[in-house]
Amino acid sequence: MSVNRRNNILAFIHVIESHSHLIKEPDWVELSQITEGVSDDDDEEIYSRIENWLQPEHRSHISEAYNNMVSNISHSPTPPGQTSQSTKGLLDNTIHINSPSSDNPPSNQ
Repeated sequence: MSVNRRNNILAFIHVIESHSHLIKEPDWVELSQITEGVSDDDDEEIYSRIENWLQPEHRSHISEAYNNMVSNISHSPTPPGQTSQSTKGLLDNTIHINSPSSDNPPSNQ
């Protein structure tokens, strides 16, 4: 696995966590399918899909945040605890947690 690709994926995960407000509802649907059919250790394919997902002009703010994060993350070590889980698992979990359609149903208490 390429450390550089892993760092790029981790940067994208951080952008989702910190800039989810920039992602529009229809984009969440496409984003939730980004890792479908990809093996857990295929960081190259996940990276390629992220790069393709970021291409449309209407995602330029997300792409800009991602590029800034890539610069920041490439100069810092991988946080402890993130080395054991696959980037696919991390990305899937982050998308699920931050997607507006995955909000927990409101409690009627």
